[in-house]
Amino acid sequence: MTMPGRIRRNGFTLVEMAVALLVLGLIMGAVLAILPGQLQQQRARDTAHTLEAANEAIIGYALGTPPAGRPYLPCPDSDGDGLEDRAPGGGCLRTSGFLPWATLGLGRQDAWGHHLHYRVLAGYADPASGIGLALPASTHLKVCTTPDCRGAGPEYLHAIHVPALIVSGGENGYGTTDANGVAHAAPPPANVHERANLDGDTDYVWHEPRSAGNPGGEFDDMVNWISPGLLRNRLLAAGRLP
Repeated sequence: MTMPGRIRRNGFTLVEMAVALLVLGLIMGAVLAILPGQLQQQRARDTAHTLEAANEAIIGYALGTPPAGRPYLPCPDSDGDGLEDRAPGGGCLRTSGFLPWATLGLGRQDAWGHHLHYRVLAGYADPASGIGLALPASTHLKVCTTPDCRGAGPEYLHAIHVPALIVSGGENGYGTTDANGVAHAAPPPANVHERANLDGDTDYVWHEPRSAGNPGGEFDDMVNWISPGLLRNRLLAAGRLP
């Protein structure tokens, strides 16, 4: 029985429904705006883990080389099949190419679906010479914050005397190849720092991501390198170096 002067209300009014939908729309809009950035951050973290795992696998490869001679590093994959490619004499067919993911027992790509680039110094991957030899300083790879390692201060330099390194092309994937063998376009001329990682010389660039319009242009490459000191210590600890 309904008391006089009182109206029973069941559910929402149209105004309340409109307000609820507006609030829900605002929340969904905020979530959708945040998600792409969080997704890219997660992919960057996953790729960083992939690069670290590749470093460990490369060192593990050296530890597993035949005990009769000096240990050596793997050669790049030059044709995309995931296997390192060596010349009949034992040296690398190429010192720059894809990471030999199948040889190392790794995944083939970064979190954006691009093949990883791998660069190694010929003397460190040749069983005839072995990584125990001291190579001329001019032949070592360097990782800097600018192309050609320009700049007088130590802030421009990450590492020198690097025997091998791995590069992810980042989200934009310029200059990389995807898992289906499709090659992406080279970085545009404005992306000077990304182009420096593809020019074939011994100087590589790595720093925080930058958008177009910044010095050096857009940059989202990720670079990880084999520390020569760590590599030597691991080999010494395993009894593989005198």
